[in-house]
Amino acid sequence: MWDSDFTLDSRRSSPTSLPQALLASLRVWGRMYGPVALEVFGQFGPEANPQVLFQAEMNSALDMLGLQPPAPRP
Repeated sequence: MWDSDFTLDSRRSSPTSLPQALLASLRVWGRMYGPVALEVFGQFGPEANPQVLFQAEMNSALDMLGLQPPAPRP
């Protein structure tokens, strides 16, 4: 189950009895869909940098899953 801060807590059972991997993948999909949809439909202003927002969301999703983002390429 997800804690109130959206971290995976394996000590609790899922109220929907869905596998934890499925719940995690749905949460990550939702977090990645938002920035992509905003960019595709032109909702970012001219001063916004969608690449920076998407990378920040991806890093946050990886952190939520307890993973580290890959090292930056030289």
